[in-house]
Amino acid sequence: MLTKEIVYDLYRKFSKSGTSIVVVPYREIDEEAFNSECWDAFEWHRWLFQDTVKLPVIRDDLTKNFFVKRDDNLNKLSVVIKIPYEYHNQYADAIYELNNVVGQDGCCMLFVNNMIYSFASYLVIEDDYQNYEKIKAAIEKYQLEIDMTQTLDSLYSQLYSRAYNTINFTSNCSKDQILLQMTAVYAYKDKDELARSGYYVSEADKPNVFISYSHNDKIIVKDVKDRIVMCGLNVWFDENCIAVGKHIVNEFMDGITKSDYAIIFASKSTVSSVYSKAEIQNLFVKVLNNEIKLFIVKLDDVDMNSIFPNLKNYKYYDFYQEHNIDKLVMSIVDFVKKK
Repeated sequence: MLTKEIVYDLYRKFSKSGTSIVVVPYREIDEEAFNSECWDAFEWHRWLFQDTVKLPVIRDDLTKNFFVKRDDNLNKLSVVIKIPYEYHNQYADAIYELNNVVGQDGCCMLFVNNMIYSFASYLVIEDDYQNYEKIKAAIEKYQLEIDMTQTLDSLYSQLYSRAYNTINFTSNCSKDQILLQMTAVYAYKDKDELARSGYYVSEADKPNVFISYSHNDKIIVKDVKDRIVMCGLNVWFDENCIAVGKHIVNEFMDGITKSDYAIIFASKSTVSSVYSKAEIQNLFVKVLNNEIKLFIVKLDDVDMNSIFPNLKNYKYYDFYQEHNIDKLVMSIVDFVKKK
């Protein structure tokens, strides 16, 4: 019979002195229920666990683990790395190397959001500062993108609403084991795997969508961009489409020429952005020639006419009033796919 004493012993067994999150496998709590796949029984175990350790405990039936966020004030290096959902298998080597770099008192966890319109995944590294240079070298080697908008705490808090699933890679994981665990936590295959299975969508078959924005609005715009890409749109975005050494104006003119649709993110920052206003001016030339369709998003209380003459006479999506990113993404996708 499971008792508080047994639960506390398990908690101590799986606690590392230096990690914020403690992961306890279902099998260790109740092997009989685990083998019989009686997952509902683990809700009572979760309650007992939580009552014993006096900390919130999250139950995850997908990975068959309990997660406990310690309330210690740990002085640790914590890095959140963006793993593109649609190409996640390509990052197995990077995850394997980073997992080997992390010390015994650190952790390497993958958080995956499998919700429609919100597909995303992040690798969280937590370790002693003495490993900083090794972690930095691995990040640079694989050209990984550090995401400053997410933290371990913010991702962990979303486990409560089941927005994310997570796996904790053990220190002795082989690359094959990492790939196997990634297959379990990602609900959808990546693009390369779909292509090998015969489910391939040519980029040429997708509508080309040009995104015009001020870099001061980059955080919200990039979030929208990532979501509409996951919905099947082919997007021109300066950060991804202008290589080092290329002429910026020539490149965005080429992007406009090749696009069927454009999304203009309008804000007070747009008023003072030379490149944004130049893009909008060129987009309206194409609009007058019926060569492109516009979807305009108002991000704040900017006077639309201060960006471009008579801009407020064009129908726009008022994100400043709605402020619902899921609804915005659906509106953009519906607009483009209606053709």
